[in-house]
Amino acid sequence: MKNWSAERPTRRLSLRAFSTVAALALLAAACSATSESDATSPLEDDATPQGEGATATPLVVTTDLGPGDVIALMFLLGHPDIDVVAVAVDGGVLIDCEIGIDHVLRLVAAAGTSTVVSCGDVPAAPAGTAAPAALREAAAELYGLELPAAAAVPDDRPPANVIAEAVASAPGEVRVLALGPLTHVAAALELGGDVAGVIGHVYAVGGPIGPTGGELNFSLDTSAASAVLESGVPLTLLSADAGSTRIVPDAFEAVLDSAVSPAGALLVQAAAGLTAAPAPSLWGEPLAAAIVSDESVATFEMAQVRIEQNGALVEVAEGHRIRLFREPQADVLAATLRARFGATEPAAPQGQPDAVSASGRLVWRFALDRGAQPGNKSRSVLDDGVLYLVGFDNRLYAVDSGSGAIVWERDLEERGPGLVEVAISPDAIFIRDVTLGSEEASSIAAFDRITGDELWRVRLDQRTEGLARTPAYGEGLVVYGAAEVGMIGADPATGETLWTFPVAVLDAAGAATVADGVVYFGAGDGIVYALDAASGTEIWRVPTRPSSGGVTSSPAVVDGVVYFGSDSGQVMAVAAASGEVIWETDLSPVQGIPSSPAVGDGKV
Repeated sequence: MKNWSAERPTRRLSLRAFSTVAALALLAAACSATSESDATSPLEDDATPQGEGATATPLVVTTDLGPGDVIALMFLLGHPDIDVVAVAVDGGVLIDCEIGIDHVLRLVAAAGTSTVVSCGDVPAAPAGTAAPAALREAAAELYGLELPAAAAVPDDRPPANVIAEAVASAPGEVRVLALGPLTHVAAALELGGDVAGVIGHVYAVGGPIGPTGGELNFSLDTSAASAVLESGVPLTLLSADAGSTRIVPDAFEAVLDSAVSPAGALLVQAAAGLTAAPAPSLWGEPLAAAIVSDESVATFEMAQVRIEQNGALVEVAEGHRIRLFREPQADVLAATLRARFGATEPAAPQGQPDAVSASGRLVWRFALDRGAQPGNKSRSVLDDGVLYLVGFDNRLYAVDSGSGAIVWERDLEERGPGLVEVAISPDAIFIRDVTLGSEEASSIAAFDRITGDELWRVRLDQRTEGLARTPAYGEGLVVYGAAEVGMIGADPATGETLWTFPVAVLDAAGAATVADGVVYFGAGDGIVYALDAASGTEIWRVPTRPSSGGVTSSPAVVDGVVYFGSDSGQVMAVAAASGEVIWETDLSPVQGIPSSPAVGDGKV
């Protein structure tokens, strides 16, 4: 909730309050009518969580029940992929606990859920910053909504205890959405035990970042905000002004005609009505709800911050590391709303990598700037929750695999469109690039996994022909190929060459495979080699049939057997220790096997 006196004059807020009543009243008749019959609650979505066997994400919400909070709760309650396990009311901001609990219980009844509801007072607003009387009166009447009577009783425990019990019930899974001050979240952290260690993620509506403050959610209880920051819990800050852009109301309006469920129709109509309100920042809370349900509706960036005495957050070189909301994604937000309301998910535009769950559900989408056509070609590498890839815009990205948020990004050297291959070690990402159709030499470089800083770069004295394009890492060694040298084993920390192994025709071979102290790779001369990883000394070599051409795929090493394919469709299995041929088969008329064999369940 904003600093009302600073940004919302009393007269304007009075108009806004009546506009809000009119908008939310769109929900009243349908909710009331439904309560008088045995029909399904209008806020309860008939759909089950997407994907067979999928489970809803457990969520705790803290709220002061401002108008935006009510829309956010209506979006979340009954959502097929969100299980609102508890709601904690911030008493005293707009309404007292008795009224606030009744309002939430009526919303829960309309949604047909069994949510735990509790309330506790938060610090009073400083003089001159309290919400005006007109808004408090509208909140006390729940903005004119006629909802069914409460069907449950409140939980009389303090919200801190309710939050602590909820997050402990499913360690690492329960998320917390703080639409108001962080008072109750901080109190839960102080109860003892490892509450901070079991919270899955905290989404806080506050900010914006800057020295002037002006956001009650942090300035109202600065000590609570400090405690949450210092606890180290994963924290995403969603600016209360995030909804001021037209993207958010436009996204709601765009799906009005496609809403097919009662909940969808009511929510979208309410959202469309609120676009006439003179305070567009109201959309921050509904946008926060949409982000919690599907993070791909926004982009984020990492930052280090410090909280000032007035509650302002400022960026610093060394501070509390949090994730910041950057901007909403119009097309993805619209797609998320369509999915929420039963509409068809549109196809992903070209140039936007998607993350899809095991059930096939879109989890997030990360938009890339295509840059100069035709662009770079890159494979992505996923490790320890981070996806590393090079985009069309010639930038190296580290992307959080859970949310699609950018962890860091780095510009690569100016170069034309080409092939960029990626390998990874515990400490670094190794990039090998080749500019197509160019006389320029390629290079291999290492970047720090945590910061993205370039650690070293080695330029190679050869053109695009005859390259082993993909570097490989294993056994404390980086292995890559250079046409004029052969295979190279290098120190991953410095790039220093440790050994070389000459190969007559290296050709465009795939990555080597390093396993059990041995480097295995194929070459354009149709031979598969095994080298000692420590010295580069040859252990054995196995030629394919003379007519097989080169071996461009990466060998697969499984249970002491090396599997590979040749350019003419020959597949072979040889003993890893000796190179003795175990079997071979011809897949003719298949021409070329560029992919590494997949081995499992007794099959290749």
